Amino acid sequence: MVMSSTSHTQESPRIAFADFHPEFAPQQNIFRSLLQSRLDAVFEEDPAKADLLIYSAFGDKHRSFEGTRVFYAGNPVMPQWKECDYALTFLRDGGGRPERHFRLPSWTHDRHVRKAAQLGQLPPSPQGILSRRLKFCSFIHSNGNAQERLHFLNLLARYRHVDSAGQFQNNTGIHVQDKIGFCSHYKFTIAFEQYPARGYVTEVLADAFAAGSLPIYWGDPDVGMDFNCGRFVHARDFRNFGELVEHIRFLDQHDEAYLSYFTEPLFLNNQPNVNDYQDGLVEFLRKALASGPVRKSPKKKNALTAPRHQQQIDMPKYDDGKPWKDNPGKPGLPQDALGTKPLRIAACLSSYKRVEDFLRQILCMTSQSYPYLHVFAALKGVANSVTQELVLPYVQPLIDQGKVTLRLFPNKDQFSNFLDTVQGLDISEYDLFAKVDDDDFYDRDYFLHVRDFHATLPPGYSSSHWAPGNNLTKKEGFPVLCQTPYLCTGAAQVMSRRVMKKLLFLKEHPLQLKDVLEQCRLQTGMNLVGFAEDQLFKSLMLEYGCGNIAPFLEQHGIRRHLVVQQGNSSVMRGGTVAPDFYRVNIDISAHEDDRCEHIIDLIHAHWKGSVRLFQGRAKRLHDPGDEASVIAFSDRAITLKWDSWGTETFVCETPGTYRQQKAATMPVTAHITGETTKKHIVTLQHTYWTDEFRIQGNRGHRLSNGNQAAIVEQAPGKLILDWDQWGREKFVLHSDGSYRLTPDTLSENQNR
Repeated sequence: MVMSSTSHTQESPRIAFADFHPEFAPQQNIFRSLLQSRLDAVFEEDPAKADLLIYSAFGDKHRSFEGTRVFYAGNPVMPQWKECDYALTFLRDGGGRPERHFRLPSWTHDRHVRKAAQLGQLPPSPQGILSRRLKFCSFIHSNGNAQERLHFLNLLARYRHVDSAGQFQNNTGIHVQDKIGFCSHYKFTIAFEQYPARGYVTEVLADAFAAGSLPIYWGDPDVGMDFNCGRFVHARDFRNFGELVEHIRFLDQHDEAYLSYFTEPLFLNNQPNVNDYQDGLVEFLRKALASGPVRKSPKKKNALTAPRHQQQIDMPKYDDGKPWKDNPGKPGLPQDALGTKPLRIAACLSSYKRVEDFLRQILCMTSQSYPYLHVFAALKGVANSVTQELVLPYVQPLIDQGKVTLRLFPNKDQFSNFLDTVQGLDISEYDLFAKVDDDDFYDRDYFLHVRDFHATLPPGYSSSHWAPGNNLTKKEGFPVLCQTPYLCTGAAQVMSRRVMKKLLFLKEHPLQLKDVLEQCRLQTGMNLVGFAEDQLFKSLMLEYGCGNIAPFLEQHGIRRHLVVQQGNSSVMRGGTVAPDFYRVNIDISAHEDDRCEHIIDLIHAHWKGSVRLFQGRAKRLHDPGDEASVIAFSDRAITLKWDSWGTETFVCETPGTYRQQKAATMPVTAHITGETTKKHIVTLQHTYWTDEFRIQGNRGHRLSNGNQAAIVEQAPGKLILDWDQWGREKFVLHSDGSYRLTPDTLSENQNR
């Protein structure tokens, strides 16, 4: 083995990477996983310390490396033999240097292939295959320069709707992160190469195989040297894309012909499989390490003028003379469009605390021009007195007219809050369920546009809005209308009945919800429904079929469809919700009663006011210092044990309102004026902070941040507290009148 001038002789070869694409993962790639396990290779971040450098076409750092250079091409480019010793490319003939070349197509080391050392296959059961193919065809591509892709996509879409969820021609409004999971729900997947060349077979075909979808392939004319052509639809077997579309139509309508492709093996006996490529790569690099540099050193005068690798010569493009690039024209409507059938739409509006926005949005929804619309509204975090005196006078006439269903629920998480709009109701009469945000602005024809757009989609599809749009915010207190890169999909999520049924099912089965959230994480990167429910909705909409309404609106010249308001942040999303409520909401397996926040009205013998109930504690909203433990609570009565004066029972008078039960022996210390003889404020000096501490009965709290504690002992000159957050501490009275933490404090767990 030839060592570089800066390397140290040792048994384990030292390998480095350079000039790769920014998305290249040095810690996770086929070279590292294979060479580390089979050659005991050591990988260096500094190429100067390496024996062998594996480099690509995105820089010039390799030119200063004096050891063995191995060029790797993830694109259809030719190796420059004057600069490299060895090459890993798509070429089948070795580019004129077969002894220095190893063919390594990118599909052989795609992440899922590398992990399993094989292409995943679904069980060959015909019913199992068909039961997973709920939708027609998927299309996930990012490069818009391949006109063949666009031509075929538009032609096939004239037959049936094709879901595109990549960066190119996206019509779902959602970019998938888990491509294989997405394609696994489709009968067909369009797998077109961006560049037609002999040997250039990428992961587009392998991903479709892994998903269990039937690939429609166009690209390498010799793809049969990699895979069995009987296992996929080969476009070059047809004279043009028109014939290809007719063949896909036939397969779509004849299950036996469609399933016949799945009876074929992926690889024929003479074709190398994944293990063959991995074994060959290890042996090739082992020889490269043993042989050392074989390139001819260029003269110094030519070194500076050598072409950069970004200007590499492409592999020879293949042209079979067939009309793959005909002008596609505009695609027609899919055959399975909904036509003029009226769609029943449910506008689902949930609001927490914001009564003004809630009322405004109800009036907006009931003024929509689309007649087949019903508003399901759930109001949260509002006392019964507010509902009776402010909300109902505005909403009751609309309820009487059959336009609105109003529901009052305790506050939970945003996932449950949205579903409470229709929880327990018969949703079979509605085709679509629109998530309506209370703080955004919707055009009067909003749902008319939604209906018209869904007439172009297959039955059972959802829709979202993914495009630049208007965003209302405030600058120095003044309303300003700005352009936002992409509208929030949460403000324009319109879900099919199938999605809504799935969501309601998951709410009742939290263990299954956890599994679905893991799939949501793969597609969206998020898996907390308590405060990011839009991601879960987005994931399910994509699974069952989703269309992007933005191109439709642009084609029809519709500009004021939706304006998202940013300045009026939701109380839930704005971070003002109490930390204890946030903590309990992120645990979806918690019992629902523990997650609920109730706001009720209490009528005491000496006062009347609203009380917040949460996690077994009650707090008066008019006087937060008055708190109690909830002994019992139902829709008939509530029993509270007040920290300051004792136990009292309140009986339900009207929904949401409870009156104190009369007792012959009312406690002498009953709360009368909101003040007690035991309520006072002292100053605490802690090691890390100084703050005023309000004492009321056997409880107290810091005025600056609300940290609470039980009063264990209060004697002249001494105060012992048991903090809810971290434990017991002892304070003694100082000459300046404040209480200071003692060195022998009873708690070592000082979590500040």
